[in-house]
Amino acid sequence: MNYNVYMLDHHLGIFVGGTNPNKRAELLANSSVFDDIDVVVFNEVFDNRASQILIDALAQKFGYLTPVLGRTKNGWDHTEGWRSTSLDDGGVIVFSKYPIEYKSQVIFRDGCGADWASQKGFIHTVINKGGERYNIIGTHVQADDDTCNIAPSVVRQDQFAQIESYIFGASRSADEMFFIAGDLNVAKDSQEFSSMLATLNASAPTNYAGAPYSWDPAVNGLAHANYPNFKGQLLDYVLVERSHKQPKNWHNQVLDIVSDRVELPGTQEPYYFYEYSDHFPVTAFEYADETTPTQSVRPNNKPYNAIRLKHRLTGEYVYADPNVSNGWLTYGPDGEQSNAKFKLDNWHPYIGTCIHDHDYVQISRTDGYKDHYWTYSGSTYYTEDHDSSDFMKISRLTESDSCIQNGDVVYIYDHAHHLWTSPNKYLEPSNLYIQGTKELPVGENGLFIIEMDNFEFSDWESSLSYK
Repeated sequence: MNYNVYMLDHHLGIFVGGTNPNKRAELLANSSVFDDIDVVVFNEVFDNRASQILIDALAQKFGYLTPVLGRTKNGWDHTEGWRSTSLDDGGVIVFSKYPIEYKSQVIFRDGCGADWASQKGFIHTVINKGGERYNIIGTHVQADDDTCNIAPSVVRQDQFAQIESYIFGASRSADEMFFIAGDLNVAKDSQEFSSMLATLNASAPTNYAGAPYSWDPAVNGLAHANYPNFKGQLLDYVLVERSHKQPKNWHNQVLDIVSDRVELPGTQEPYYFYEYSDHFPVTAFEYADETTPTQSVRPNNKPYNAIRLKHRLTGEYVYADPNVSNGWLTYGPDGEQSNAKFKLDNWHPYIGTCIHDHDYVQISRTDGYKDHYWTYSGSTYYTEDHDSSDFMKISRLTESDSCIQNGDVVYIYDHAHHLWTSPNKYLEPSNLYIQGTKELPVGENGLFIIEMDNFEFSDWESSLSYK
């Protein structure tokens, strides 16, 4: 497995926004993500505290590990290219369930932009599994960066050439496999992909399975928070170098895993994500077996993009004003009207994949006034262009750890936050409008049945090869 875990140094929080790497490391270390994994290469374990949480927990689960690339010269059999003036380490570490017989770290000779401040490079490990030796190169190469004075793709090609030169010079037996795992910062659908493979002397996987992208702001909340308008990319790989022993088949499978709730600091109140990282992990294997995931974790049919809220007491639906963009929310009997359908999301990502109880949410129109959100004036709700109520939340009457789905009984509540926080008040139909005047706990008049599509998931079975 290769996994970019987005654990930037916590001192950078003032610049890049807090991402709570310690909590994410704790959740990840105690998850089932690595239960069937023999070797994992982590990228971006820059934060010392977060990486130590991972090390302390996963050292017991795996048994063998390297130091973090570029953090120390101790614990290595070989170090090359060390730069003592660098401000940060290289953020790569390898864990293995089988003995690591050799550990080498090589710092890249070149980099640009922010990457030059860190000791980016690669790790070479030799792992002995039952008498058969496997070579793992773990790396994280040059990222795209507008501050570079040279094209980042040129720097990457030089780094790929340095990796292949090292492999050639290592003089390992041709009977040993050589894997190159990392966030290679090259999109699979780009022209650079073929030149990367050629420079690394690596083969493309025979099978791409799982989610289409390892970095995808459309469905990953952390990625969306930083790059809301970017398209997904497949950037993370486990490749096989061609001059050594070859597998009969080779899968790369991206897993769209989710985490428990991670609380992050906001400007006024904390907010939440359900992500271990802004990347998804990619697993690699010769053949699928009974442990291989065969469908996505996240729904693929955008079920929250067209919801209706049916009042449980009266059977009437919440309406937006069909005649104006910023009209009051009302209610009526016909749920098939276009102004009775809304989009529900939890801010990041824009397309919600799983809404949980007590999540912050925003609700927008799906008729001719797209991206007009529910907000309030006084205690009465209306829709406004790109201006959502900031602290609105949703929950089920009977709470659950699962996602809110079709047929659930829900209530929506909200509060203001100016110089102080006002009490939470639940929304209900009242005097022809949708209003929030009564404090929690919710009364019967504040209960709605959510109507939406049932979840559908991507089937990965056809992309998998079995023995």
